[in-house]
Amino acid sequence: SGTMPEHMSTLRSLETMFIGDTSLSGTMPASITALENLQTLWWYNSLLSGTLPHALGRLRNLTSVDLTHTALSGSIPSTISRCSKLTALFLRGSRINGDASAVWRIPNLQFLDIGMTNAVGTIPSCSADGLGDDQPCWPALVVADASFTQLSGTIPAALLQRSPSLNIVRMSSTRLSGAIPRIGSPTSRSICFVNLNNNAHTGTLPHDLLSYSFLAVNSSAYGTQCGRTSQVAFQLDLSDNVAVSGTIPTVTPSNVMWRLFLSSMALSGTLPASVGQLAQLRQLSVRKNRLHALPAEWLAPGHGKAAVLQWLETIDLHGNPISNVSALCALRHSLRSLDASSCDLTELPECFGGMDLLRVVIASNNSITAIPDRIVSAQSPIRSLMLAYNRIVGSELPTPTSLTQLDLSHNPIALPFTSHFGGAVMGRLLTPFMEALWLRNASIRSGQLANGVARQSDFGSGVVLEQLRTLDLSDNDIAGFYPGDVLASVFANIRSFSVSRNYRLAGGLPVLSQAEQLDVSFTRIAECAPPGALESPTLQSLNLRGLAFRARDAC
Repeated sequence: SGTMPEHMSTLRSLETMFIGDTSLSGTMPASITALENLQTLWWYNSLLSGTLPHALGRLRNLTSVDLTHTALSGSIPSTISRCSKLTALFLRGSRINGDASAVWRIPNLQFLDIGMTNAVGTIPSCSADGLGDDQPCWPALVVADASFTQLSGTIPAALLQRSPSLNIVRMSSTRLSGAIPRIGSPTSRSICFVNLNNNAHTGTLPHDLLSYSFLAVNSSAYGTQCGRTSQVAFQLDLSDNVAVSGTIPTVTPSNVMWRLFLSSMALSGTLPASVGQLAQLRQLSVRKNRLHALPAEWLAPGHGKAAVLQWLETIDLHGNPISNVSALCALRHSLRSLDASSCDLTELPECFGGMDLLRVVIASNNSITAIPDRIVSAQSPIRSLMLAYNRIVGSELPTPTSLTQLDLSHNPIALPFTSHFGGAVMGRLLTPFMEALWLRNASIRSGQLANGVARQSDFGSGVVLEQLRTLDLSDNDIAGFYPGDVLASVFANIRSFSVSRNYRLAGGLPVLSQAEQLDVSFTRIAECAPPGALESPTLQSLNLRGLAFRARDAC
């Protein structure tokens, strides 16, 4: 703890100052600029405050500065550009809130991180520094991170096209605007990660956006930051630039991109068939665009299914007017998760049930009227099927043998909850392997019960749904008297149970010993609360609104 001494000029032989992860407070002494042999200044994760000394540029031997997560504020002094040996500058998470334009003029800088600050300023163009069109602008720069800053202006094309060593560009959530330039060039081919998410870019994507980047033929140019095992390798994210329009550019077969995110833009047309040749692609998101079709060529005879997205695991089509999702059956051996909610689907392709690895299908808010038997058969790989806000009726429902999660909320299901004669939610939908079932506002009605009272036999002989963790039956018309002891027996391991707004449902409050969330609001349940019903040690959320309790001794 304590503060740094004001007078440090006598330490002229000092080469390394490593005082990170300490409780030292106060400001950086101006006398630090007299340490002409200082090479390493690491003062991160500390209470350092004030501003950077204006004469910082006098430290001509400085090679590495790490002042991340400090309380430093103000601007980055323009003299820092004189630190010709400086290769690493880290100010992430500090309180820098002034002009940071000078950092782009540090001649041999390799690693720059001013992210998560309030730094302002622009990225200067090469012409402003008097460099010709054939000269590299940032010859040594490997990583440039200015994400979550107040940086403004445009991204100079030269940054992405005349930086021969550049691997990683992170400039998301800034005030950058203007067109997105082509990524890479014949002399700058080492870029493997670009994140320009959530900026104010406009215009259309250039047709040659990816002609020189993310290519297997560039493998000798990629630095250590582009290792294939890296979490950040080979990713392009241009999402949330809502004013960028046009079509998705074609890509070359040698592209080795792992992740492509183009969500929340104004892109139209179809997904290019060439995307199917991205042999290494794992994740693709084009949600909230205006794409109207997937490439029909993917299923065309002779196209060669083995050549289509051999590794694609996740695809997000949410919010596009796409109906031909059957094209995704070409991804039989790789696809694991699909989000096709709020598209133009009227049916689910039966071929989904024959995929090898498909586990999750989200197709909510469409016009689907039926579930093909094959999709939920015992041979189907699908485990989670989300179909809220469709037009599915109970008579079209097969027993979901393969599923552990099913959401049919806001569909006109119109089944009884229990029945002596079968064809009810119990038995048809609540299978022994079901872990979560959502039937909110699904026209579920009371079953055919003896004298309106549920019995254990109404749920099936000796039924205990051991796997069931979540059941939502809110906003239906379930009536009758459901004894709490019956519910507690059948749903012994349930964590979240809701029957809210079933206004004619009565019975005792169930003692669900594992419950974390219990909602019986606006029902006639729990007019008498049995001992232990409200004493579950796991209970975190309890909703009893609209209930009229009677004293226990009057029950």
